[in-house]
Amino acid sequence: MNRIVNNDNKPITHFASFFGAIGNDDYSEILLSESQKSGLRMLCQKIEDEHTGRCLTMINGTKRSMCADLGAASKFNLKFLETRENWSVIENANVYYTSAHFLNVSPNCIMRICEYASSKNKKFIFNMGAEYLAKKFKKEIEIILKYSDLIFGNEDEYRAFAKEMNFDIKEDIKGIGLEMAKFEKVSSLNERVIVITRDDLPLIVIKNDGQMIEYKVKEIPNGTLVDSSCAGDAFAGGFIAAYACGYSLKECIEWGCSAAEMIIQRRGCKLD
Repeated sequence: MNRIVNNDNKPITHFASFFGAIGNDDYSEILLSESQKSGLRMLCQKIEDEHTGRCLTMINGTKRSMCADLGAASKFNLKFLETRENWSVIENANVYYTSAHFLNVSPNCIMRICEYASSKNKKFIFNMGAEYLAKKFKKEIEIILKYSDLIFGNEDEYRAFAKEMNFDIKEDIKGIGLEMAKFEKVSSLNERVIVITRDDLPLIVIKNDGQMIEYKVKEIPNGTLVDSSCAGDAFAGGFIAAYACGYSLKECIEWGCSAAEMIIQRRGCKLD
């Protein structure tokens, strides 16, 4: 996000800040160093008796499998988030983003941000994360969605949640998206936007007023797809960067697609 907005290898502004937890090891130094090169403000809780989280990604053609070891990341807590210095960063932000994966760590932190964003009429963005999370955290996700202005997920993640919620239209992805767009919302001051990614099929964007956009993604030539493991995150990063800058939905989609297209043609989530 920060790199996209600054459009520079040496950004001078902190467009985005990241909260997380790290261990006291070499991996933490790599994480901090690489993130800071992009101008990202890193606000990390250091857990001395834990190692920094890691994720193994195994790629086979266009398919991938991932195995995560959260380590220190699982110890992030509300007390750290609410320190005076850290909370001032929260207060100065206008857009907040988290994933359902963070429910494995601290649902309390997510709810604290949800409630704060709503009270200040600021934007809260949520990513559905993975299919299994819809079942594991159904009740928590149901509450979080009521605060969410922008929701990301792939087709399978939305279908999994629709199944848990017993939507009548479990098979119709457009119907599922519309149902979620009109889902109960704590504040009606901001519109809700549902973004459904579908691999190489046209992605779908639905607003709570029923407006729907289908966007055909660019075809990737055979043999150029290298690593799809960060495609969803790259798309979300590009989309949110434009969204936070006040661009139109069409422009947000284009930014997201451009970032994802670039990322899947190289190893890892690197813009250069």
